[in-house]
Amino acid sequence: MFPPFTMQELICALVVAQEGNIALAAKKLHIDQSSVTRKIKHLEEVLGVQLFVRFADGVELTEAGELFI
Repeated sequence: MFPPFTMQELICALVVAQEGNIALAAKKLHIDQSSVTRKIKHLEEVLGVQLFVRFADGVELTEAGELFI
């Protein structure tokens, strides 16, 4: 059975974690920032955990996010 999330959502999470910033991740992935945000939010919803803490200047992995990544 396939996971309830897409490979694209997983890649977004990995790049956001690597960059520490949604805007930078979007630029690196060549997609708009709102798409990255939607993919991360959907991933968090299906997993039932918050993966990132959002700040004005970037994001940081939560403990659950670190375990998932």
